[in-house]
Amino acid sequence: MIIGMSGNGTPKSLSIPIIIVATALVVVIGIAIGLSLNNSDEPKRPEVPSSSQPTSPSSTPSPSTSSTSTSKTTTTTTTTTKSSESSSSTSSTSSTSTSSSSSTPSTTSSSATTTSSEPTSVPEGQDFGTGRSDLDGLGFVGSSARCDSGDRAFAVVAAEQGIKAAACETRSGEKYYRSDTPQGSGSMDIIVDEGDRVVARNGSYKYQMSPDGVLVTKDNVVIKKYAAEAWGTA
Repeated sequence: MIIGMSGNGTPKSLSIPIIIVATALVVVIGIAIGLSLNNSDEPKRPEVPSSSQPTSPSSTPSPSTSSTSTSKTTTTTTTTTKSSESSSSTSSTSSTSTSSSSSTPSTTSSSATTTSSEPTSVPEGQDFGTGRSDLDGLGFVGSSARCDSGDRAFAVVAAEQGIKAAACETRSGEKYYRSDTPQGSGSMDIIVDEGDRVVARNGSYKYQMSPDGVLVTKDNVVIKKYAAEAWGTA
């Protein structure tokens, strides 16, 4: 089969498609060039946001913000209520304290009245009839001429040169002598109790206390004698 040739030697069946394709390419290229020129010549206009749209997400309050505000308002109200209750409670406490304070003087006054009704004199027998204020049921206060706690003094004497002595008796009936002198203190058993004459012994020494004072002997020979300033018995 022989295909016809065009005048320039190109087959007729191929020339038509080539012309169509070439024409399409020219059109496409022309459109592209036209678009390119339009884009380069005309300046782009900035897009203007619509006035109906919010310019910032923060301009529209979110439900969570509203909820937080409501919560704060509620908290403030609650705090105010608690403060009011606290103020009321404080006022009530202050009133109670004032009432208690005002009642205190009357109680104190009552106690003072009760105290003043008690006797202020020394109980009978505690000064052994001497009228001295430094004596009690155990002998001389603050002195070594004093009986042990639980015992009792039944005779006391104070003599010149600061001599003091007390005759003591235990609950079982035993008797002993306690003295306080500038030379020292002494404690010994009592061997004679005749009421107004009490004698204690320490070896060869004897100490006699009586309304006349204190007499000290050695081997029955008087070596010291102190005149009495106070004498008393219980």
